[in-house]
Amino acid sequence: MGLFQKSYPPEIAGRIPPGQRLVKTWPVLHYGPIPTFDGANWDLEVSGLVEQPFTLSYQELLALPMQQQYESMMCISNEVGGQYMSNALWEGVRLKDLLERAEVKTGAVKVVFYAVDDYSDSIHLDKALEPTTLLAVRMNGATLPQGHGFPVRMLVPGIYGMKHCKWLTRIQVVSQDYQGYWQERGWSDPAPIRLTSRIDTPLVGSSIPAKQLTYVGGVAFSGNKGISEVDISLDGGNSWQLATLKRPLSTLTWVLWEYPWQPTSRGFSTLIVRAVDMEGNVQDPNVEPPAPDGSSGYHTIDVSVV
Repeated sequence: MGLFQKSYPPEIAGRIPPGQRLVKTWPVLHYGPIPTFDGANWDLEVSGLVEQPFTLSYQELLALPMQQQYESMMCISNEVGGQYMSNALWEGVRLKDLLERAEVKTGAVKVVFYAVDDYSDSIHLDKALEPTTLLAVRMNGATLPQGHGFPVRMLVPGIYGMKHCKWLTRIQVVSQDYQGYWQERGWSDPAPIRLTSRIDTPLVGSSIPAKQLTYVGGVAFSGNKGISEVDISLDGGNSWQLATLKRPLSTLTWVLWEYPWQPTSRGFSTLIVRAVDMEGNVQDPNVEPPAPDGSSGYHTIDVSVV
């Protein structure tokens, strides 16, 4: 289990019982068989510190007003420059609407999510009431895949993926500071996504032709804060150039960036990237590991100009 804790995201690391085989269906990591449901036999309970608890069948959930949004998701175990992040078009019901129907009582602090595999986590009530916090039932125009949490999963923009509970069966409003599986083991509870950027092209160790145009590019992500600027250094941080940003799919997604580079001198070059979000926050250059709050530092690669 210790190996998994170091190698795989906390969404699944440590939940792998001895002897269980890890199954990988990119970008989903989990242990054992994926939970399977017949929509006709599934329901969702909304209860706890509310005036009007209720239960929804799958068909009743699908009949509620839906909201679509593009959102990128990132695992808290993602290293700087890592691949544990992805983007999709999601569709679902606003959690805010369900909580308003249930009539949350005074004194409520958190909303707890319970999954069929006994996993649970929580978010603060104010986060639950944000209009972009969804119970997703569709992904990229199709019914939510089993591996992504069918029949319904949480989407909570701005925080790491361990709190986007899959295979949801129960929502409970509580008055205490509920701590989920990973919070009990020292990982962040609010878990805000830390501003990050990476270089996807050229690859580490690439040979770049001198005096020919090469595009340096990648992605930058700041949860639900957007990206206002990406800078690229082609000389190990001695100078910085402003990259061009592509139009993002939404304020909740990563941003693609690129910079045209025509190196003139042969030798090794160290490329570094950094980003600034729409609130003016600058990416943290201090190198920190994923635990307990998510990784930080600048993504850096070396290439050869030949």
